[in-house]
Amino acid sequence: MEMHTIEKLQSDQTFVSSDDDAPVEYQLEEKFEDGRMGNSEEVSLLYPLDKCPPVAVTIILAIQQVVMCITGTMSLPLILSGLLCQEDNYELLAELQSTAIFVSGLVSVLQCTIGIRLPIIQGGSHSFVAPMIAMLSLERFRCPETPEATLMANTTLGNLSSARDAMSDVQWQDRLNVVQGSLMVASIVQIFLGCTGAIGFLLQYIGPLTIAPTITMIGLSLFSVVYKYSQAHWGMWALSCAIVFISGVYLRKIQVPFVWWSRKEKCHKVSCYLFVLLPVVFSIVITWLACWILTATGSLPDDPKAVQYKARTDAGLVGIRNAKWFFFPYPGQYGTPVINAGGVFGMIAGTLASVVESVGDYYAAAKLCQVPAPPAHAVNRGMLVEGLGSVLSGSLGMGHGTTSYSNNVGVIGITKVRF
Repeated sequence: MEMHTIEKLQSDQTFVSSDDDAPVEYQLEEKFEDGRMGNSEEVSLLYPLDKCPPVAVTIILAIQQVVMCITGTMSLPLILSGLLCQEDNYELLAELQSTAIFVSGLVSVLQCTIGIRLPIIQGGSHSFVAPMIAMLSLERFRCPETPEATLMANTTLGNLSSARDAMSDVQWQDRLNVVQGSLMVASIVQIFLGCTGAIGFLLQYIGPLTIAPTITMIGLSLFSVVYKYSQAHWGMWALSCAIVFISGVYLRKIQVPFVWWSRKEKCHKVSCYLFVLLPVVFSIVITWLACWILTATGSLPDDPKAVQYKARTDAGLVGIRNAKWFFFPYPGQYGTPVINAGGVFGMIAGTLASVVESVGDYYAAAKLCQVPAPPAHAVNRGMLVEGLGSVLSGSLGMGHGTTSYSNNVGVIGITKVRF
């Protein structure tokens, strides 16, 4: 891998590449007005902004970005279905997850083209989990009173499937409609902030001391969710985390050789920082194989009521068999949204937390892509698109809005590839 030097002038940058297909590592140096070269800042760019990776590499890296997004987006329907006492209703869960992925992809396209115009993926916002739990934990929204349902309602999360038979479709749809209406009204506030330019004005008050605590509190509010889904097998959870950590820290400088083909050099040997490019994919594949081995050897219980049953690779086959081959979400598919004043204020709090988180992601993405910080009008467009995405999400039956994903922005810094 070659080393090139780039002189960063006041308004332009020059990129040099030695080969059409091979990644090149660049070194960025700043040139002052008097001609002096300042302290250089080394930035490992596998591909510059004006050059796309080969098609095969692009597809693989795109899959990793999707995997990073899906893991967070698909967890929200799991939480929502549990709060609706429909956790074992695999048909509903499949529809909610399909809708969440559909909205995520659509809003991501809008955000990259007419919104902030940075390589940022939109997904389900976990800022709305706390108000959603608080809303559905009210007395009139609680699940039917059974011994297990009462216990799980007090903990707000857990296996509420025992109450599913006592709750008709009309009951859980009515509960969902209240969440939908509250979310849609709260999202209008975000649209208003983007349309009026208020976000640009508030940027002077939104800094690191504002963004860092907000993101931290969002993460801490999800601790119960992490505990719930990790307790299926703490060993697999530790293995998954260890693979990502080892790949990104200890194996990041290891180049893996393999055969490559290009029009210029035909079939030849190249090397790639594979562990840095695909840490999440490695984690998922290795952990799944470990679960498959434990399932095949009978090390995991086959009783659906057992805690470790969900660590089996065949635990979700029923949902796959019953899932629809084709499903296209549409507004009002679960009924007419209902507005609840208390729910609206709770969702507004989640919206404001999502706004602060997104502003931080915008600036982080711009820095990682080595472009100027987004101006106020670009941030306003980004907020507008996110607000529209949240309204769309609510109309389609989701209980959460959309936001930029910090983990996908982090992948840009790890893989050194900008899309």
